[in-house]
Amino acid sequence: MNKIILGIVFLLHASCSFASMISVQSLQVTPGKEALLGGELAPLFSILDLGVLTAPSVTSGLLPDFIFPGTETVLGFASTSVTNSVKSIENANADGTRTRTDQNIMTTESRILLGIEISSLTGLDGFSISDIELRPGALLFDFSGFSLLPLSELILSVTFSIESFEEIISETSVISNNSITASMSTQVDEPSSLAIILSLIVVVLLSRFHKSPNR
Repeated sequence: MNKIILGIVFLLHASCSFASMISVQSLQVTPGKEALLGGELAPLFSILDLGVLTAPSVTSGLLPDFIFPGTETVLGFASTSVTNSVKSIENANADGTRTRTDQNIMTTESRILLGIEISSLTGLDGFSISDIELRPGALLFDFSGFSLLPLSELILSVTFSIESFEEIISETSVISNNSITASMSTQVDEPSSLAIILSLIVVVLLSRFHKSPNR
């Protein structure tokens, strides 16, 4: 039978931890295709301007020039993200009970772009690192001096800092005891050897007492 000894306890902002690190990951940029980004770093970027921007010939006269900045492509870096998770810990206690603790954890990550290097180029002859502007939260590519091909691609090595802040926003603790309740049966003690000897003596004395009047 599972018996709950202690109920649920909620703790707000119980504890928090902080970690900082530098990470280097790859970013694959394909400016001539709809699938602009690839590589392990791609999920941290949001595409603000899809591909290489060119003004549509039909509507170019109706829109100001700054809306379509020629052949510039801006990639916005996701500088902050918040995730929630649940972690369960179970421990065995000395008294035979078990304690399970469930924690709701909120993790906030802040990132800043620090540097970029070009690892490889395809279909972009003459393209250099000077054609990429590094901003704290974005990369600005200038392809204005290049003829883009369907296979145009560059792979970057991007360095960025990560500051991770982990906070326990609630905590639930339950102490349980798994025990089997045995049926309580009535137990009759066996007679000891002393009780048997005393009983024999009493029987002998009683028998002699009943025989003595006939003499």
